[in-house]
Amino acid sequence: MNSNLLIDTLPEALNIDGYDYPIDTDYTTFILVEELLEDRTLNGTEKSFELWELLFTKEKPEMNEDAVKQIEWFYRCGKVESQKRKEAIVKRTQSRRSLVDQIYDFECDDQYIFSAFMQCYGIDLTEVSMHWWKFKALFNSLSSDCEFVKIMGYRSADVSKIKDKEEKQRITRLQALYALPSKLTAEEKAERIGSMF
Repeated sequence: MNSNLLIDTLPEALNIDGYDYPIDTDYTTFILVEELLEDRTLNGTEKSFELWELLFTKEKPEMNEDAVKQIEWFYRCGKVESQKRKEAIVKRTQSRRSLVDQIYDFECDDQYIFSAFMQCYGIDLTEVSMHWWKFKALFNSLSSDCEFVKIMGYRSADVSKIKDKEEKQRITRLQALYALPSKLTAEEKAERIGSMF
């Protein structure tokens, strides 16, 4: 079931097998989760144990299907993926991945993200604790006039559809300047959480 940020209480625990397990809901924890999912030095089992250590602040649940579903649900900010959307994600990941999928990276873009939150909301991310769902809502709504959003726009631009030669060259140069290393998309990370177990 989908949650509504406006009317539902922000969860501080995951209900797994009928029992509430408190988790660390801070946005910094879930940035670390994203980095963990990208880590090529760890195998699936090692990532699973690291994930459990990051998330569960007290008692840890058994690693089972219910736990994984709850973690995916929380990571997606209470949104449940429809079967049709899941199939589209699988199809996209099996084909050539597009630049649109790789428009930001928390590690590479840390300074831009910090500046964007200061510019748009007056929030110093180094001095606040914030629930992951709040952070993602603010992150997804950053103003189009901040530098970080412009950079994401350059990264996602489809130069093949730009008719003007000079503009095409300009965007191509900006894409090269702000290019990210090959990373997983947010949807692929959510899917990877489930596939680790």
